[in-house]
Amino acid sequence: MKRFMESKGKKVFVVGGQAHNSSSYGASVDEACAAVRAVGGNTVEIPVYWENIEPKEGQFYFGDVEQIYHKVRENGLYLIVLWFGTWKNGTCKYAPSWVKLDGRRFHRVVAENGAKIPVLSPHCRETMEADGKAFQKLMERLAILDPEGETILAVQAENEPGIMNGPARDYGSRATEAFTCPLPEKMLGMLVAFPDSQVAGCWEANGRKTQSWSEAFGRHAEEIFTAYAVAGYVNEVARRGRTCYQTTVYTNVWVDNHRLKIPGKDYPSGGAVSLVMDVWKYVADALDFISPDNYQQTNQGYMACCDCYSRNDNPLFIPESGLLEWNSRFMFSAVADYRAIGICAFGIESILNDGEIGAQEQAVAESLQILGALAPGLVRYHDKPMTAVMQEEYAQYQYLELGHYVGIAYFTNCNSLVGRMGTDWNWHNYQHKDYLKRQKRGGCRGRGIIIQSDENEFLIAGDGFQLNLLPADGETPVNYLAGSDFHLTRSLDFISIEEGVFNEDGEFEVHRRRNGDEADFGIWVEPDVKVVRVRLCGWNEENRHEDI
Repeated sequence: MKRFMESKGKKVFVVGGQAHNSSSYGASVDEACAAVRAVGGNTVEIPVYWENIEPKEGQFYFGDVEQIYHKVRENGLYLIVLWFGTWKNGTCKYAPSWVKLDGRRFHRVVAENGAKIPVLSPHCRETMEADGKAFQKLMERLAILDPEGETILAVQAENEPGIMNGPARDYGSRATEAFTCPLPEKMLGMLVAFPDSQVAGCWEANGRKTQSWSEAFGRHAEEIFTAYAVAGYVNEVARRGRTCYQTTVYTNVWVDNHRLKIPGKDYPSGGAVSLVMDVWKYVADALDFISPDNYQQTNQGYMACCDCYSRNDNPLFIPESGLLEWNSRFMFSAVADYRAIGICAFGIESILNDGEIGAQEQAVAESLQILGALAPGLVRYHDKPMTAVMQEEYAQYQYLELGHYVGIAYFTNCNSLVGRMGTDWNWHNYQHKDYLKRQKRGGCRGRGIIIQSDENEFLIAGDGFQLNLLPADGETPVNYLAGSDFHLTRSLDFISIEEGVFNEDGEFEVHRRRNGDEADFGIWVEPDVKVVRVRLCGWNEENRHEDI
């Protein structure tokens, strides 16, 4: 299993954005690339449409694909290609007209009342063959354009596949026959391979029956049945593409944490949601991983989504997320707590307004800038302890346990609430005197990440907080000063405090060393200082001195 995406064998932590759905042409690609560069990202995700590359059956056109590739490469970015084939958001919006108009050959999903809906059936072999052929042709062209895998990091097979705006399963004759048949051997194999899965739990609750899907899984039967079919379909499409181009291939998910959580109504039935994730992992083994589109706006919902898709057999990659303030905070927990391997924001062009980052998008843009500066370090230190700093509503500070140290992150947008009132330890340096106005203008909360790269070394990146550190043993000379912020910030025994970035090889490049006044106000961070590396003397027996 691939843990990171790669460029010519070098692991890449993805930071970037996804272009709008209709942004696969000329100037729109330029706008998407400009937006990714404005936020310090390294990757742009751009869709490729089945209807565009195969307007007539068997006649392929790759002019737009080649233009996308060359424009992204000219901008010095990585590219993730999104294949909009049979499915886009659980419908067939991007299928060619010759597929949409030939219902006898390319079956539609049939609703309970017999109506055909605008979703192609996952049970139709003819459609899968046509999609698989087109995807294979696309991958062949990508192999010609980027044979060493320098620019193209990955290809997404389909987009949020499943049945949307319809029933939980296809009621067509072919699908209904399969639904009433005994469980296939592969499905039985899944139940053995994942005995602790939710699906296996349904099976146990229904007496481990195998004569039909309804008997086996009860009220969840239709969704599980559809997931098995859609996963097999996407797997076959992906497998065909991989025969001619070895790059990362994944699919994405419209997650189920919406409204009443009704499959087919609130999310595409058959997609790799929490209930059927293990079905997908077993059936769709041609995929490197399965990725959630995480637009959850609450801490609980966002983290539950991350938890579902961060597994030993599935690294967390978030190909779509929101542009609003909540995402600017949550993404750091995705990285620190769930070891995400990349994060992209959807509709990245919308960040820019006449070439400037909009006030509403400022927080997300700056969080992406922070991750961009840290990205190679996130690869290098992937297995090191990481802690997210995230200001909850009304929080004035966050207590942190960091190995042999404890810390307190004071959130600078509410310093006046803790008695600081703009005094000197509310200040960073002469270049950042307006940070409070900037934070309030963007509605920003404190956020960031702390990586313990060594026993006495920390990498800190973020915005809107000042970090104070103390050894955790309780026997240090500064222990009696812990109640005084003025003295505490000036009592840090450090070797160096440095600002910088990580280069492509994962080495930290120092841009400036802090000392004196700039080091006397806590270890403060803002987006434009990139990454702060703190090396401490370390509280051990060698530097403890007895009074003479």
